[in-house]
Amino acid sequence: MATEQTCSNCGGQLFPGDRFCAGCGAHQDADVLGAPAEESSSPLWDPILERLREATAGKYEIGRVLGTGGMAAVYLGREVRLNRRVAMKVMSPGLMMTPGMIERFHNEAVTVAALSHHNIVTIYTVEETADLHYFVMKYIQGPSLETVIRRDAPLPKSVVKAWLTQIASALDYAHSRGVIHRDIKPANILLDEEGNAVVTDFGIAKVPRRSNLTQTGMTLGTPAYMSPEQCTSKEVTAASDQYSLGIVTYELLTGEPPFTGPSLEVMKAHVDERPRPITAFRPHCPPELLAAVDRMIEKDPADRWPNLTGVITAIGGTPISHDDPLRAQLAALASPSAERRRVKEASVPAAPLSGEAPTPEYLEPEPPPVASLVMAPVASSIWVGHTLQLEATPQDMTGGALEGREVVWESSDEGIASVSSTGLVSTHQPGSVTVTASCEGRVATTTLEVVPIVVESVRVRPARRVAAVGHS
Repeated sequence: MATEQTCSNCGGQLFPGDRFCAGCGAHQDADVLGAPAEESSSPLWDPILERLREATAGKYEIGRVLGTGGMAAVYLGREVRLNRRVAMKVMSPGLMMTPGMIERFHNEAVTVAALSHHNIVTIYTVEETADLHYFVMKYIQGPSLETVIRRDAPLPKSVVKAWLTQIASALDYAHSRGVIHRDIKPANILLDEEGNAVVTDFGIAKVPRRSNLTQTGMTLGTPAYMSPEQCTSKEVTAASDQYSLGIVTYELLTGEPPFTGPSLEVMKAHVDERPRPITAFRPHCPPELLAAVDRMIEKDPADRWPNLTGVITAIGGTPISHDDPLRAQLAALASPSAERRRVKEASVPAAPLSGEAPTPEYLEPEPPPVASLVMAPVASSIWVGHTLQLEATPQDMTGGALEGREVVWESSDEGIASVSSTGLVSTHQPGSVTVTASCEGRVATTTLEVVPIVVESVRVRPARRVAAVGHS
């Protein structure tokens, strides 16, 4: 029996021929395929941890590993003098001999240190010894969006809107200073104790005056979230981050990225294929949120939003006040499971005096999706000047009628026949016309021949045959 290959970093499935994981982007060496993710006790990182403790003795206390990857490991630490928890990112010594890697590692620290935004991780200091390069940053104690998606997706629409607003604000700020992240994905967005989204890992960021760190034609990023221009090694701009954020938002709403499979197939899909509509998963998603995401993931960068401020405006994104009930929900999602349940229960608002409390969005069951749309009556022709009332009934998987669903009507030629919002067809001149009804991604059509009223005979009345002279 063949053994399923998994990513050595995130544990995700690998497909034959994958040199890097489509989900997390980690490089896969042929001799470690199928190996479990490295733990803090791995032979690779143990000596580095010991050297780090020796180099920072008296200044920092180094605790458990927070995460490891091909380029670096991140440890939880405590800055002794200020008695605060910090995260320490240490470069893998194995990369120190690779040209440009030390400069790239330091560039990440310098880049982020120059950015001051509450949704971008804060860098405190960058240090180096003879055989160690590391920097110290603010410790974000919550999980990554990757963890939240695996655990809780699809997420409530109000939560998605809040996080999209925060991340878009952070990236728009970075873009205004010439910094392009180039690796926006759920794993690189952490949640603080209040549930606010914090952008991290600018390791492959494109920054002003440092373009020499990226060779022309180089493909950088994580396949599942890469823009079409990244996949084809074309010039990457701020619009590429926008596309990646659109893919992340798609995953928050649906529970999965639009394209999955072997890395090369995923990259090809980003270039050539349209994602399955979000409405197939979330029929009642707000239209402004749908429109914003659809434009963010347009294939051509010129067709996307001019900047991420436009996205925030389009979805009506605003800062969350301290007394907003949504704050408790965000904090709950950033907490361990047991605590999350307690916070959710505590966050349900008390019932007003005049009635019952509304059900929180995360407890509302999603209505069944529209499986089919049936149009009646079946007609093939209609006379000019006449009208025809059409009905379109949305149905669920069992064929049952779904009430309260909006049906949109459209005529292929308004000059021949127009159709009202209620399905009433009015004919104007002879010709062939197609009437289309659509509801939540499902479509039904009928083609009508509008025919003129033909004169087949003429009848004259009265039928008297004799008339007196001079009469009329």
